[in-house]
Amino acid sequence: MSVSFLKNTGTYLWLLTVPLIAFCCSCVFLPANKENTESNSGNDLEIEIIYNVEDDMFPVSWRAGDINGKALPLDTSEYDRTTRILRKAMSKYPEGILEKYLEKVYVVGYLEFFGLEYGGTNTDGIVYLSNRGEYMGYTDLFLEQSFHHELSSILFFAHPRFFRKDDWVKLNDFQYGSGGVNAIQTSSASVALSEYYAAKGVLSQYATSAIEEDFNTFAEQLFSASEGFWELTEQYPALSEKVTIMVEFYNAIHPDFTLEYFRKISSE
Repeated sequence: MSVSFLKNTGTYLWLLTVPLIAFCCSCVFLPANKENTESNSGNDLEIEIIYNVEDDMFPVSWRAGDINGKALPLDTSEYDRTTRILRKAMSKYPEGILEKYLEKVYVVGYLEFFGLEYGGTNTDGIVYLSNRGEYMGYTDLFLEQSFHHELSSILFFAHPRFFRKDDWVKLNDFQYGSGGVNAIQTSSASVALSEYYAAKGVLSQYATSAIEEDFNTFAEQLFSASEGFWELTEQYPALSEKVTIMVEFYNAIHPDFTLEYFRKISSE
C-alpha cells in the first residue's frame, strides 16, 4: 500500500490511501515550465522540484473515479523557502541514492484525493507534497519530514528484503490496526511523539495503524528529528531496537547510513 498524509484543523493526520498497484505505476511526464521549476544541483545532483500543476502530473488511474486527484499551484511566495528546505533534505542522502530512486518532486499549494485534502503522497520515483505556508502549519520541519516520510515508502517497497519485518513486529506490545483510513475515521491518528505509545513500541498513536506507517514515522525522525526523539528511543528498549533495524535497512542501501550518521544529520 502507499501512504499519504492529510492535514485537517491543525492536526497532522496520516492517511492510507489506495492499493500499491495504483500508486506505484510508471509514468511519463511533460517537462515543467521553466519559471516554475527548480533543480537541486548540490553534489552534481539534478532532481526537478516542480511548483506548477501539469495535466498529467498524476498517473492516469489517479485522475478520475474515486481517487479523482486534484492540485493547485504553489504560491510563488513559497518558492524560495520550499527550495531551500528540499535542497537541505536532499543533501542528507549520499551520492547516488536520489539519482537511483527519485525522479522529481512536485510541491503544490493544495492536493486532493478521494475528496480529501492531502499533505503528500508518492509513486514510483515521484514525491508529491503540498505547502500552504508556514502560518498554516507547514513549517520547515514539517515539510522536510514529509519529504523523508514519502521517500521512505519508495525505499520500503524497493527493498523489502532489507527490512527485518518479523523482528520488528515482535517488538510491539499491540496489534496493528486496519490502516490509516480507519485510524482517521476512529479519531486515532495523532502523530505526536508519545511516551504512552513509546511503551508499546511505537512513536505515536498513528504508527499503530500499520507497519508501513510505523516505518515511515521512524524514517522521518532519523533524517530530521523532532525535539525529544532521541531521548525517547534511549528510554524505551523497543524503540531503540527499531532504530537499529531502521539503520540496518538504510545501511544495506548505502554504507554511509550509520547510527552516527543519522544522529548527526537529524539535528541539522
